[in-house]
Amino acid sequence: MTEPEKNTSAEQAQEIQDNLAIDLHAKKLQLHWLLQITKAINYNFSTKQLLDVYEHVLHTQLKVEKLALLIHEHKWECALLYGTDRSFLDFDLDRILQELNKIQNLETEHELWIKNFDSILPVYHKEQILAYALVGGTTGSVIPKRNELLPFIHTITNLIVVAMENNHIANEKIRQAGIRKELELAAQMQTMLFPTTLPSTGDYVMHATYLPHQEVGGDYYDYIPLNDHEFVFCMADVSGKGIPAALLMSNFQANLHAHSHLMHNLPELITLLNAKVFKSAKGEKFITFLSADTM
Repeated sequence: MTEPEKNTSAEQAQEIQDNLAIDLHAKKLQLHWLLQITKAINYNFSTKQLLDVYEHVLHTQLKVEKLALLIHEHKWECALLYGTDRSFLDFDLDRILQELNKIQNLETEHELWIKNFDSILPVYHKEQILAYALVGGTTGSVIPKRNELLPFIHTITNLIVVAMENNHIANEKIRQAGIRKELELAAQMQTMLFPTTLPSTGDYVMHATYLPHQEVGGDYYDYIPLNDHEFVFCMADVSGKGIPAALLMSNFQANLHAHSHLMHNLPELITLLNAKVFKSAKGEKFITFLSADTM
């Protein structure tokens, strides 16, 4: 082998070795960043913290210059945006989604705003689209090979989006549990409105059973002793259901007991209660009320 051939062979070997070293370094970096993201997910980072980690990896570490992360939960939202001439305040999300739906070839589209980006990375779950990552300015990335960079960005985007979705599901479960607890407490409070015992005399024996349609509602029955020989039995129902109806009925019960001394003057009592209900409900609800006194 001649001296020039030896030099060429040595240069080729060195180039191969350098490329392998670059590839190895890129793989180590990818593994490191995947580990950091996995730790963030395992430590139950909040959605904001997950987005901070995601932005740090893409912007600071991978040197991705532009990003718009569009996520669908109850509705489409732009969860993360940097490197563009727009802000969240003037981000026309509906228009961007229309552009995404009608686009055929990103390289041939010149009028669309998304032409500012190089790649569109969709995130699916069971054939349902969860997110779009619009990525641009990737030429300066520390991962030189584009056929490795974009799949890696796609992978970490999937991880982040699914983790955010899991956060949303977990928060929703917590919210639903809180609502159930509030309903249980409201139901307990409502049962306190009903009398624990009903009068029994030589002429009357009273029993009552209450079976609510929902956990709480606007149903109400009561008896109010007036003296040793008289009491008033009453029933009422608020229009509507749920906690608002129960709160209005609680207010009504308090007013009824507070003004029970007017029972012998029903027109005055009903006028007063009607004014109280109208003030509390602001004319949006009404109460059906039946009362009877006994001796």
